[in-house]
Amino acid sequence: MKWLLLVLAGTVLCTFGDYLHARQGVLAYHHPFWSLQAIWVPPEFAIATLAALMGARRFVRGQPPASMLRVVTDGAWFMGAYAYTSFAEPSHANVTLAALAVAWALHVIAQRRSPGTIVWCVVLAICGCLAEGTLSRTGAFWYVYPDVYGVPRWLPGIYLHAGIATASMAAWLQPSVEQRAERLVDA
Repeated sequence: MKWLLLVLAGTVLCTFGDYLHARQGVLAYHHPFWSLQAIWVPPEFAIATLAALMGARRFVRGQPPASMLRVVTDGAWFMGAYAYTSFAEPSHANVTLAALAVAWALHVIAQRRSPGTIVWCVVLAICGCLAEGTLSRTGAFWYVYPDVYGVPRWLPGIYLHAGIATASMAAWLQPSVEQRAERLVDA
């Protein structure tokens, strides 16, 4: 049930963030269906959320479970980064990337995030940008001001924040120490 809740939340949040991008002219779709977005956008974000959760689990294994408050807070940081890029001036892409990177670094330091989470954030930033660039090359959608491989240079900054959010989500899915102990006793 937790998995379904998280995939649904990720789908809704990412679809809304993408809507902001489409509405503000950051990106466009070849065949918009509803609210300037293609019909395949929500299913794409459901798959992306599920894949990110599965990936993040490998990097947070052994960490204590996250609270729901942490999951919500980290999701809000992610949505803040998404919204910021919707309204940022396209000619200031370096400033946008720097602001996202500094906010991410401060978030990581303030929460004393593990090295595994930091590595996960970087892995997700690389993979996410490559996936979006590859998808944009099909012509299904495009960024209005791309810089590298069909994506804007600030895009990794959003994925860094997505990395923290998905790491918290994955940590929330982990069993507590007590639940792990019970499994050992029952075995």
